[in-house]
Order: sequence, then C-alpha cells, then structure tokens
Amino acid sequence: MNQHDREIASAIPDLRRYARALTGTTERGDTYVRACLETLVAEPERLNRSSLPRKDLFAAFHEVWDGVGQTFGTDQYAANAMSSHDRAYRRSSAELDRQVLLLVTVEGFSTAEAATILGIDEATVRARLDGAKAQMAKASKGGRVLIIED
Repeated sequence: MNQHDREIASAIPDLRRYARALTGTTERGDTYVRACLETLVAEPERLNRSSLPRKDLFAAFHEVWDGVGQTFGTDQYAANAMSSHDRAYRRSSAELDRQVLLLVTVEGFSTAEAATILGIDEATVRARLDGAKAQMAKASKGGRVLIIED
C-alpha cells in the first residue's frame, strides 16, 4: 500500500463521521460510505491523485451522494437503504448549507477545499456558510433556561 492509499484509509473514519452527520443515522451514513468505497474499488480512476487524498475521498463520496438514484440506483442494497427522504433532501437548499457547514466547521476543510469537494464555487461556499451560521445564531436566541439548584 502506497502513501496515498494509506492516507485515504486513514480518512475513512472522518468520512464515516461526516456521512453519519449528513444523513442523520449511523446506518444510512455507513451505507453511503460503503457505496462510495465499493465504487472506488470498481472505478479507481474516480479518485483523483492530488496532494490532498482526504479531500479526494470526500469529493468521491459526494459523487456517489449526488449520483444515488442515477448512476448508483441499480445497487439494490444501496437503493433499499437510501430513502426517498434522502433523495428529496439532496435537492434542497438546506442540504447544501448543511454540507458546507459540516465540511468547514466539523471536518476542517477550507472554503476552497469545500468548494472543490462539492463542485461549486468558493463564493457560494462562503455565502452558504455565512447563511448557515446566521440561521444557527437566530435559532439559539430567545431561548430561556431555568436552573434549579437543590
């Protein structure tokens, strides 16, 4: 196993964390990661050989994520595990906000790397990140807390 492959292998736990956060469950997240890894074994040319293998793995994951129901829809195991909710959610604006927020704040990618992973421009990533952070700040305001001491 060469250095690039070792770095890809060491990034799989990070990808699993991301996929689980993105889908909301361990089972669905791991199903997408499995589909991604199976695709990469069958089609290794999908994995770019850049100087950032972790970024390449996440980009390959997003190719699978975006392709479910199209290219990868023939895999019966994957098709059963990937609900219609997943398919509808991928088309929403909130989904892109969530992806950007997770990639940058949780996974530590730069906005430029997140843009490459998602196949969008960096300005869009910055705008989505700002919007997602504003939504989170708005949602956390106005809450009341009651502290009871005994």
